[in-house]
Amino acid sequence: MKGLFPYLELAGVVGTMKGDNTTVLREGEKRAVEEANRRIMECWGGGQVLDRALIPRKQTIADAAGLRIAYYESSDARSVFEVLGKQIFDRTIRERRHESRVA
Repeated sequence: MKGLFPYLELAGVVGTMKGDNTTVLREGEKRAVEEANRRIMECWGGGQVLDRALIPRKQTIADAAGLRIAYYESSDARSVFEVLGKQIFDRTIRERRHESRVA
């Protein structure tokens, strides 16, 4: 994929439809994350599944999908997406700090 989009950097892949509201992955979810990580490595040469920010099945998110922004409609959805935003922010800041030390 890098050849097709040489300037595109993968921040990570977000898993959706997690079966519950815990941070503990079920066996099938663990296998899915491992498989996704393997495929990402093959295609992108890096990146990862953002496994601390998997999006659980939430009716409020499903109801808004494609029509509205669930983040603004539900504190439940907002808390899910804030965890995701924090993980992406932390990861990009960490990578920028590393790049500035290397340069």
